[in-house]
Amino acid sequence: MLPRTLRNRLLMALTILVVIPLAITMTVTLSISRRALLEHGIMELQTNLEFWASKVDGWIDQGEEAVQLATHIEEVRKFPTLSDLSSGSGEGQPSLEEASIELQNIVTALAYVRSISVLHPVTGRVTLSTDAALKGRIRGDEDYFQEGLKGTFVSPVIYSVGRESPVLITSGPVVSNGELVAVMSAEMELSDLQRVFKDRNGLWPSRKAYLVDAYGFDITVPGGKSGSPMRTIYENDGVKQVLKRQAGHSTYLDNDGNMVLGAYRWLDEVDLGLIVEIDYASLMLPIRQVRVIVFLTGVFIVALSVASAIIISRRLVNPVQRIAEAAKVLREGDYTQRVQVEGSDEVQQLALAFNAMTDSVERSREDLERRIGERTKELTQANKMLKNEIAERIQAEEAMRRNTELASVGRMASGIAHEINNPLATISACVEVLAPLLEEKFSGEPLPDKIREYLGLMGEEIHHASGIIHQLLDFTRTNPDDVSSVGIENLVRSAVKVFKVGKRYEKHVFKLSSDQEIPPILAEKERLRQVVVNLLSNACDSMPDGGEISISCESHIESRKVVISVSDNGFGINEDIREKIFSPFFTTKLEEKGTGLGLFISHSIVNKHGGEIIFDSKEGSGTTFTVILPVQPPFAEEI
Repeated sequence: MLPRTLRNRLLMALTILVVIPLAITMTVTLSISRRALLEHGIMELQTNLEFWASKVDGWIDQGEEAVQLATHIEEVRKFPTLSDLSSGSGEGQPSLEEASIELQNIVTALAYVRSISVLHPVTGRVTLSTDAALKGRIRGDEDYFQEGLKGTFVSPVIYSVGRESPVLITSGPVVSNGELVAVMSAEMELSDLQRVFKDRNGLWPSRKAYLVDAYGFDITVPGGKSGSPMRTIYENDGVKQVLKRQAGHSTYLDNDGNMVLGAYRWLDEVDLGLIVEIDYASLMLPIRQVRVIVFLTGVFIVALSVASAIIISRRLVNPVQRIAEAAKVLREGDYTQRVQVEGSDEVQQLALAFNAMTDSVERSREDLERRIGERTKELTQANKMLKNEIAERIQAEEAMRRNTELASVGRMASGIAHEINNPLATISACVEVLAPLLEEKFSGEPLPDKIREYLGLMGEEIHHASGIIHQLLDFTRTNPDDVSSVGIENLVRSAVKVFKVGKRYEKHVFKLSSDQEIPPILAEKERLRQVVVNLLSNACDSMPDGGEISISCESHIESRKVVISVSDNGFGINEDIREKIFSPFFTTKLEEKGTGLGLFISHSIVNKHGGEIIFDSKEGSGTTFTVILPVQPPFAEEI
């Protein structure tokens, strides 16, 4: 859309005063001309329609005339039964040759008649014909034979293989002395009628006339090559209307996609539709010429109006436009812009007012910028102080929460130590005594490997349980003396081995995968082993009916970190509890199965080693815990 400037308003005013009346006049003139041309075209089409209908009627009349002439041939009517024509003998009977000559004379006299045949009244057999190829053929099932027994009949168009054009057959009875002796048929070829339709006689060179049968096939166009009977089928609106047995006229697209004005009528006598069309563009050619003349006149008037507007704008619009451009520059931040307009009229007064306003705006802007700068500095200092205060408060709250959790765990750990340490010591002593007793049982022979392995595993687990109790007491402290070089793969295998003993986890399948070269890390071995055992235990508990647990060990050489992942396909972790998963005493297990300390302690151990523990879980599809550890933890620097 053009901006609403003075120049544009002048152009709009001139358009309203000149162009719009011109357009209305042109529209009315063209409408009247179009209506007159359409009425004239319709009258011409109706005249042509009558002309072609009379042509078809005359063509049909020749067929009927041929039948009438043939039925009155004396040589044919003398036979009591036409079957005797085949012998051509008998006293007082004319010869077959004489009858054939008479029929051929009729065909020669009538231009549209292709052949005349005589059919047996009972069997429909062609007993005599001017076309030797038809003689002897049976036509008893044909409509024109059946109807010809009753009276004169004109058949619909018949397509015949091997002929260039379709045919139409006229038939009628041959009666002698009150007795039906034969059926006479005259076959008319459409080729002559096609030539007439191809001739573009008339007022309009673009006129076209054609006939269609009941299926929409154009019978005025010759068939395909080699005498193929296939015809052109039309599907335009004119054909659709005439196939509904309607007469009238309308505009529509022909089969070539061109707009035409057509008139149509159904010819009941021959069961054909007659259509005459005129190219719509040719019909409306005078309108296009008038449109060009009016358009050129309008262009001239518009050009004159534009030239007038330009002259006026130089005196009136240009000064106002300079003021508008200066205002645009002022809006973009340039307050030094001023407008110079000569004269003493209203436009010059407007320029002076604009310059005064610019001076006032510049002074106000300078004062506002000064105030904004002062206020911004104050807000920046206040914001910095607020951020520091919020950070300190968050750190204090986090430290308080952590201390509370550690205190709770410490109190619980002290109680556990007193209750469990003594039974563990007793069990450990029994295991130590059990080995020599078993050797005596086996008469001093070495113990079987399985028994020795189980005794060793019992000792390791007792030592492990004792270590966990001590870790509950001092998991918040780091003892550099316990740090050693730990092989991650061996540590994981020893943790998995615990779950392969006994029947409790016999339904669980443990699959371990590891990179070829994983560097050892400095860590507290028992604490890391406790982390892996906790994760494996949680994975097993999430699949009470058994399942597959995947453990992988990877090395990230560039970041000098190792990664341990434990995956299960259990019931997963609910979205609502994921934020609480590493909190102390939080558990989703039954009371007899969990205390809610496993993941809390594991998270604390991993953090003390300078690593992180993360998880990914989809409810109903399983969980994957990932432990990321540096090769050298922060506390290793103290060793």
